[in-house]
Amino acid sequence: MLFNNGCSLAFVNNGNSCAEYIRPGIDLEKHQVVSEEALDNIEETFVEQNDASSEQVYSAGMLKETTRIHGWLSFFLFTLFAGGLMSAIYPIVTYNSQDYDGSFMLAMTDILIGLMMLGLAGLSLHAFYQRRSDAVFLAKMYLVYVFAVNLFSLMNGLGDEIPSGIGSNTQLARSLIGGIVWFIYLTFSRQVKEVIPIRYRRTHSIDWYILVGIIVIPLLCMALGVREVLHSREASEATLIQEADISDNERTDGRVIFTIPDDYSCNSENYNGVTVFRIENSKSEITLCSDYDADESMKNIMEYWSSWESDEIKKYPSSLIDNEKRTINGNSVFYRAKRYDVDGTMLFWRFILIFEKQSSKICVLSSYDYEDDEYLMNLVNSIRFN
Repeated sequence: MLFNNGCSLAFVNNGNSCAEYIRPGIDLEKHQVVSEEALDNIEETFVEQNDASSEQVYSAGMLKETTRIHGWLSFFLFTLFAGGLMSAIYPIVTYNSQDYDGSFMLAMTDILIGLMMLGLAGLSLHAFYQRRSDAVFLAKMYLVYVFAVNLFSLMNGLGDEIPSGIGSNTQLARSLIGGIVWFIYLTFSRQVKEVIPIRYRRTHSIDWYILVGIIVIPLLCMALGVREVLHSREASEATLIQEADISDNERTDGRVIFTIPDDYSCNSENYNGVTVFRIENSKSEITLCSDYDADESMKNIMEYWSSWESDEIKKYPSSLIDNEKRTINGNSVFYRAKRYDVDGTMLFWRFILIFEKQSSKICVLSSYDYEDDEYLMNLVNSIRFN
């Protein structure tokens, strides 16, 4: 006898001889697979929820209650704020318009940088005590900013004229080393990681606006200041050339006035806005020009010396015969002389730098001759700055 479903009674007990009995078994296995996947999803969801809940534990309020700022971190925050305060006060207290060629915008550049350092230091201090997620980022930004400013000052010789104390090369070098040490401390300190955990740290859009501002604003002020100084100099030099009361045997470029030595001719040419005078006769040839430079360091003087030495002449055997500093007409005069053996003929190269401190002007003289330097010293003695 057959059932309505087409399966005989003999096959009812084993349940394997009919497709209708096989399918439920296959369906059961599929249901078991789906159940395992569902369990995996539940476990993953549970882990994600645990991760999310563990991240939520690092809140500013919780960190203020469970952590304490002390030891080296406390000392770092003190030095950070003290350094920012000193950076803001120093350019204001030591302000001198002559240091900036009378440019208010150049002076404002230094003042703004100092105020920005103070503001960034104060913001970093506040962020640490309030356990803000960007506290470490702000502190590192301050260190990098101070490092960049000090490195710029050191490379440009801004501390050469200060023998010791704030602003000197020694102090700038110490600040660079100190900045590196503190940056490493913020990166690896266990206490810093406890106070501001790494997983809790975040940067905000305002942090990047601050970074852009402390870079762009001083650069803009500096550009405006340099433009102001150049424009003022050009106008002043043009006026001086027109109004200068000079005799027939005198010449001026608006910065210096000199007397042409007897039996010498004088011609001038303009190279990139700089007037260059050629003073010569049959025995010697002098090149004279002027510019602005207040850096009397030996490094700067040697750079002038090296750049003015002729590539054609330097290949011959030579010896330094004079190297001294003098004071002539109240100005600092650096004098160096070299003797070359040019195929058996002695040729002398004499190089002079004259610094006028009050206006930060400089006069450069380079001469070649075969005899003594009396003619050159007469020319140097006649130079006066406008």
